[in-house]
Amino acid sequence: MWSRLLLSLLTLGSTASQDCFSRTTCTAWLDQQNEDLREQITDTLQREVENNLAAAPAAVSVVQSMFQDGLLPLDMSVERNEVATLESFWYQLKNFNELDWIYYGDLAGRFIGFRRAYPCEYSNTTTCDYGVNATAASPPPQLTSETLVRLKTGAGNTVSAYSTDPTGASGGDTVDLLYTETSYQTADRQWYKQGLADGDGWTEPYLFSGGKLGISYVKKIIDPSLAATAGVLAADYELEFLNEFINEISVAGTSTLFIVSASGELLANNRNASVTTTVNGAETIMKATLSENEIIRESTKKLFSTTPILNQPTANWSSVTQSITRGNTTINGKEFYYDSIGVAYGQLKWSVVIVSQESDFYALSSTPECLPWLTCRDALRAAAAEKRERKLNMLLSETRSYLGTAVAAVNTIDQSYNNGQLAAGWCDPCGTISLTEPTERKNLLNHIKHLMEIYSELIWLYIGFSTGQFAGYKRVGDQLKLWTCHPPNSWDVAGCTNVALYSSDVEPLVDTGVTDIVEKPLTKPWYTLPESHNLGQYELLWTDAYSFGTGEIGISAVKKGFGGDWVSSGNLGVWGADFSLDFLSNYISEFEVDEGVVLYILNEKKEVLAYAVNGEPQKLNTTLTLASQMDTLVRESAAMLRSTPGEMFSQLLLIDESIFYVNSMELTDKDPQLAKTYTWEFVMVTPEDSLYNYDSAIETDDDGSPIIAIIVICSIVAVAGISFAIWKFKCSESSSDHSDSATFFSHPNDDNLLPTEMQAAPTEAYQRHLSL
Repeated sequence: MWSRLLLSLLTLGSTASQDCFSRTTCTAWLDQQNEDLREQITDTLQREVENNLAAAPAAVSVVQSMFQDGLLPLDMSVERNEVATLESFWYQLKNFNELDWIYYGDLAGRFIGFRRAYPCEYSNTTTCDYGVNATAASPPPQLTSETLVRLKTGAGNTVSAYSTDPTGASGGDTVDLLYTETSYQTADRQWYKQGLADGDGWTEPYLFSGGKLGISYVKKIIDPSLAATAGVLAADYELEFLNEFINEISVAGTSTLFIVSASGELLANNRNASVTTTVNGAETIMKATLSENEIIRESTKKLFSTTPILNQPTANWSSVTQSITRGNTTINGKEFYYDSIGVAYGQLKWSVVIVSQESDFYALSSTPECLPWLTCRDALRAAAAEKRERKLNMLLSETRSYLGTAVAAVNTIDQSYNNGQLAAGWCDPCGTISLTEPTERKNLLNHIKHLMEIYSELIWLYIGFSTGQFAGYKRVGDQLKLWTCHPPNSWDVAGCTNVALYSSDVEPLVDTGVTDIVEKPLTKPWYTLPESHNLGQYELLWTDAYSFGTGEIGISAVKKGFGGDWVSSGNLGVWGADFSLDFLSNYISEFEVDEGVVLYILNEKKEVLAYAVNGEPQKLNTTLTLASQMDTLVRESAAMLRSTPGEMFSQLLLIDESIFYVNSMELTDKDPQLAKTYTWEFVMVTPEDSLYNYDSAIETDDDGSPIIAIIVICSIVAVAGISFAIWKFKCSESSSDHSDSATFFSHPNDDNLLPTEMQAAPTEAYQRHLSL
């Protein structure tokens, strides 16, 4: 025991002059860490792209469900129908910051939509070119980057574009004319033709009318009353968002990141290489194999030649989205490694690629085959620290994206209510809605159910009325079940004291298959907190974690409903959307981690919200448990946390004879519409043994006597009770100077992990890493 403990604490901090460790073995371990780092980078970009692409199908599906449920009439020849649809578009762009456009074209050639302002429209230094058929207003109105632009066709297929009122209740009322464009033919547009032909899906990347490279998600809309095609609904991204992602990802040295389609088109990169070119006088998308950037050009050729499926748009890509494709290539006499993973989202098939040299990551310099163990160990530590930081950052980003679906769902249903789309027939003004009116009840429950189908992350979506009524849907396995007052059909009873889960939502409800009866639902935090926080009309809040009353613990995003028609008086009740903490545990367990790694999430009270060990979710109690009452690893690691927003906390933890790395990062949502938010700490505890085979790490000379002597001497000192600081100093007197025997990129957040003698002046390589 003593020898193992002292090797952990002492030999890792100093080493005898005669100790020897195989450079070959250390390099192999370091290569594995570097490979993991490259995989972490491609995984991060893959997930970011997929999460952002998910916004377009979600927004389109929300509007489509409103068409199908009759909440939005499809006859755009009626002005109020057109206005109602435009208002829904405006709110979808407000809910989904990732989107650039959302619009609709019908069979009669009408076109309506909303888009974000172009940079030239809010810049004082450039003038917008809207095309040869466009006439701009003079002088042009000054917009901001937050302005949404409303477009609609008029007589003679002329599209008029207007700036709009940014206030929450406006729904995008027009303010100033920006320009008109004549001869706009909806039927000639690529998005429209593909929507009619294919029904739904993604277009290939193409050049938008404004010259920007982008993609569209399209869906054919069927008029339910006629069972016939009505038009095409679409949402767009400009692919500049890919460049923004890529350039936000920190990579070392000369590493090149890029995205290439299965058709070979270069969509984005971090080297400012052009993504468009001119062929026969027409602008088109650049082929990656023709890029002016040599690394992109040559690595794409090698990638496509060794893995032909990546250059086949119609192939089944399931394998290349689940695992990394790796290889190497020689460019100008230098060896490069490439790592690629696929993004397959419907018809979209893209490869995310990183190309790097060995010197871009962590490497030993030219050293003898025999080197001090400490040199190897600290190079491994530095590489592993960066991997953990990237992993935590990805966890935070994913969680923020998942939780954002609750805010989008609550906002959407509140917007539908205020716009009058849940009312029994069209009304102006509309006022409040009621469960006692059959049509309003049907509209409300259908809308909630369809939003639950779109936002599959949610476990509950519901409303608690100020009259005491309650209605919503809960996810049970792969089914959605009605959650409302009990006994059944008590819609007109004020003060619903019991709610229950019904096996069928077909009216009249029957008292069979009823489960999960809960008393007084309106006494729960999701209902009481909005009133105590005096929520305003556009504000939301997150509750703390609490018991739902069904044996589950979770959190709720809630918003107060007022009097309808965007008036700030009156009191409809509270809209709510819930996540279960079991969902969080299952979610964090899906992240690939090294053997023995523990992941958990703490709230501000140091209560454990989610917990996974070795990639397996751990079932928590039916009440929240403080970290101080958990097992030793969670208890001791949580006690040492000292978080700084935006930075990773790093520290060593010694338990019995084992060393662990403790890392954490803080997650909070600073959305200005939140009156109360969450602040969580994501914690990763990693055993040092996961970095290397500790027991075979140290090699000695023939008799091993120097290390044995040091261990014996230091054991006597320790047992004698001399302080660790003196003990370490005495033992280090027999150590050799090893600091110049290897070069490796250190990690700024792991300086406190290194022994004192390794915190000397940084090497040139270390300085270079800090500057990246």
